[in-house]
Amino acid sequence: MIMNSYTNWKNHIGNNKSLKSDNLAIKTKEDINDRFFTELEFGTGGLRGKMGLGTNRMNRYIIRRATLGLADTVLKSNRRPKVAIAYDTRNNSKDFALEAALTLASRNITVHLMKEVAPTPSLSFMVRYLKCDAGIVITASHNPKEYNGYKVYGYDGGQITLDMANKILSNMKKHDYFEEINEDLKGFLASKRIQLHDQDIFNAFIKSTLEESLYNSKKKDIKILYTPFNGAGYRYVTYLLDKLGYTYQLVKEQMKPDGNFPTCPKPNPEFKESMDLGMKKMLDLGYDILFATDPDADRCGVAVNQKGKAILLSGDEVGLLLFDFVYHMKKKSHQLSKHPVVVKTIATTDLIYKMAEKYNVKVIDTLTGFKYIGEQLSILTKNKKDKDFLIGIEDSCGYMTSHNVRDKDAINAALLIAEMANYYKNQGLTLIDRLNAIYDEFGHYTTCLRFLTLEGEAGKKKIKKMMKVYRSDKFYKNFLDCNGKYDYLLRKGFGSKKEMKSKLPTSDVIKYYFKDGSELIARPSGTEPKIKFYYLIPSNKKQKAIEAKLL
Repeated sequence: MIMNSYTNWKNHIGNNKSLKSDNLAIKTKEDINDRFFTELEFGTGGLRGKMGLGTNRMNRYIIRRATLGLADTVLKSNRRPKVAIAYDTRNNSKDFALEAALTLASRNITVHLMKEVAPTPSLSFMVRYLKCDAGIVITASHNPKEYNGYKVYGYDGGQITLDMANKILSNMKKHDYFEEINEDLKGFLASKRIQLHDQDIFNAFIKSTLEESLYNSKKKDIKILYTPFNGAGYRYVTYLLDKLGYTYQLVKEQMKPDGNFPTCPKPNPEFKESMDLGMKKMLDLGYDILFATDPDADRCGVAVNQKGKAILLSGDEVGLLLFDFVYHMKKKSHQLSKHPVVVKTIATTDLIYKMAEKYNVKVIDTLTGFKYIGEQLSILTKNKKDKDFLIGIEDSCGYMTSHNVRDKDAINAALLIAEMANYYKNQGLTLIDRLNAIYDEFGHYTTCLRFLTLEGEAGKKKIKKMMKVYRSDKFYKNFLDCNGKYDYLLRKGFGSKKEMKSKLPTSDVIKYYFKDGSELIARPSGTEPKIKFYYLIPSNKKQKAIEAKLL
């Protein structure tokens, strides 16, 4: 069966250079099995996987089939639908975006296609700005160079709901991988079935981002080093910094678009090894702060020059700082609503609850994934309470304050982080100084992320087996000092947490509680072949943030 599929795919390679090259790289039956033992899973996060030949790889035929499923879905709800498409700097991203555009145009759907690389948040903005029925962005976000992905957005600019994902998947299955489409790009452009965009969306998105400014002081002594990790953030972030008059430099090795990410093979600002080059340059140049955006510019990482030492902040720590800063700036400028709301994921530090209690801010917890945060903003908007939305925070370097975007937004975050760092610099403080003050007031916690990467069919089975073990009573009862857990799949608590109730949807996540106040979350990644572990560990003594790092 697998060999038959492989033969069929080989016969459809045609003149596609990347698939020809990839086919030549196949040497073993194990490699063939890994490419064809399953299909890439389509869900609320769309598709993501290694690029190459096969049903378990990202390629033009996977893109085409998924887009045919999307086309069928939007046509059922609108006779004349519009879909926006953007792409990042990854290898094949532009080609995949064009494949999706041609597929939609072949089904008489109007396509608004970005002709230059663009951040994921600008696609979310674009869907709303052009009043589209859906959106597609071609990206694998922070994954290594071998990966690419296909994310779908709904009419509200947020990642699709489970209901829409299931409809697309159902429609996808009606189509063959090699179904032919009309590939007359010139004809589609002439008829305006495909419409190209760039500067118009760039200008509108930048204007919207600048509206989130909270501290545009004339005194700008802060010195910023910025790296876009060879991604889509470069043009957008540098424009903002120039327009606002900040002193900055770029990590030149990571400046130009390059899908091979030569100096940051894991282009994720959560990882110290990805930030090392920038942190070294920050110290060498004597700059105050480094921030990094991942390839599709939805994540933003931060490092601080603290008295000659480079300190990488976790996503939780940046989230705490931004929550604190946005709250106080809006309160000072009388922009704070009477019932402000902060939205965070269950894997994000619960220290936010302590801060929110003092600030009289409501906290809404969601499942892991920024799509759920965007969904909450859409609910607030529907109920005419969108002005209550203060900030959305995800521990994996995801932040958003803009009401015109429904996904994590590193361009928005870069603006606020620059202003926040400048605000404290004008008071003779660093972000570490302010973070320590927050810890002193609300309690000291160390948060960190650990994960195991388990690829292929064997890895997938291993992760399922691990979660089954973690879910068992035997494991829980023998877990040292564990006195309670909550299982989000069963929506049920055990031990000291047995009376807990959650209104959240079911999800394959388990949260353990320990006698000393520590917490541990275990969950399989929805977009990568990984199982992730999130730790929250309280400190029993006054321990500075610089000392509490688990890097």
